[in-house]
Amino acid sequence: QKSKADIVVLASGTMLVTKVSKEAQDRGAHAGNLIKEIATRAGGGGGGRPDMAQAGVKDEGKLRSALDAVGEIIAAN
Repeated sequence: QKSKADIVVLASGTMLVTKVSKEAQDRGAHAGNLIKEIATRAGGGGGGRPDMAQAGVKDEGKLRSALDAVGEIIAAN
């Protein structure tokens, strides 16, 4: 099914994926910047296009706190 969410962040194991709608991009959201910030908080890295990005993390133990900070990261950008 298609999500109507403007920003989607998915995590599985040590992999992250973000998807940002065109409407959210028009308001300044960027999937590559978002995923880079999330991954950095969990000892990883990544990036991508404004609409979709992927990243890997090295410290799976820090992933939960990194995901908990997504709202804060979005608000700061």
